[in-house]
Order: sequence, then C-alpha cells, then structure tokens
Amino acid sequence: ELEGHLRPEAVLASNTSSLSITAIAARLKRPAQFAGFHFFNPVPLMKVVEVIGGLKTDDSVCDQLAAYARQMGHTPVRAQDTPGFIVNHAGRGYGTEALRIVQEGVADFATIDRILKDQIGFKLGPFELLRQQAKIRARVVLPVPRGPVSSSAWGSRPLRTALRSG
Repeated sequence: ELEGHLRPEAVLASNTSSLSITAIAARLKRPAQFAGFHFFNPVPLMKVVEVIGGLKTDDSVCDQLAAYARQMGHTPVRAQDTPGFIVNHAGRGYGTEALRIVQEGVADFATIDRILKDQIGFKLGPFELLRQQAKIRARVVLPVPRGPVSSSAWGSRPLRTALRSG
C-alpha cells in the first residue's frame, strides 16, 4: 500500500535486526528500492549503522543509505542479509560472556560495565546496554512484567537480576 503513495525512485528501508530484508522486499512491487538500515540504541551513542541489501536490492540504494548515514554522523557498514546481520550476531558473545562472568561470581554487573567502558573503551557496558534495550523493548514490544519474573520467561538468574535493577 505504501508504495502507491511514493514516487517511483523512493527508497524504503527497515530498521529490523531480525527479519530478512529479502523476505520483506518480496512483498513489494519494487524490491530493488528496499534495503535494511539498522541503527543501534541508544542511537546518539552507537554510531554504527548497518546497510543491508536484499537479493534484489539495487546497489545504488545501499550507496544512498550509506551516504545518508554519513550525513547524520554515523558510520555505515555493509552487511549481508543474514540473521543478526553483523553487529547483533557478533555482539551476542559480549552479553553472553558478561552474564557468565557474573554467574561464576568473578565480578558484579557494575564492575563489568565499568571495566569494559573505562579500560576497553566501549560506549556502554553489556549490562547498561541490556538495560537500555530492555527498557526500549518493554515500552514498544513486550508487556511490562508485574510481580516476580519467572525464570522460564526471562532466562538465567544474572539476566533476571540485571533486568530488575534497570
């Protein structure tokens, strides 16, 4: 429906990090004009933006999106249309290992966040990032849990503790 209200040269983009760009584009009349343009939260701090072409996306569309990202002060990276693209796929280890460190009693949440920010140079520690993302998703996607958080619904004890403390 949206395509009927746009100029033929208009570019459509999705900020998804989990849906296939090719699959979304398959439903369009002009799949060559569709691409992924994936920002990270919080957008002012996280300067990378993934530009993802689907199987039928015209290269010029990705070039336009990359230029637009640079105009906004972000760093565009080209990613393949695969689950998680680049950053979410690679970043899973960041959060998973941080949770394991807490679970094993090596360090607490605040210490891990502080070390990775102050000593390694990350913009946000893994638990700060987790809390940010959880708050955004809770407002937009998920119902806010009331009462005790069940372990089956919210994963490991360190994860539940991090979510509660945010």
